[in-house]
Amino acid sequence: MDLFIAYITSHHTPTAGILVVTDIFGFEAPVLRKLVDMLTSYGCYVVVPDFFNKDPYVPPHIGD
Repeated sequence: MDLFIAYITSHHTPTAGILVVTDIFGFEAPVLRKLVDMLTSYGCYVVVPDFFNKDPYVPPHIGD
C-alpha cells in the first residue's frame, strides 16, 4: 500500500476548502508554505498534495 503525502493545514473553524496544485518545485517550497498558511488565516482548510513523491526539481547552481 502506497501512502500519499500532503501538506495539510486548517483554520480552527474552516468555512472553505482549497486544493493547491504545485509547480515543478514541489510542495515543500518555502514561499508556497507561506501562501498556504496565509490562506489558512482567512478561514480555509488547505491541502497541498506531493505529486512528485519527495523528488521535486532542483535547479542547478549557476557557476558550479
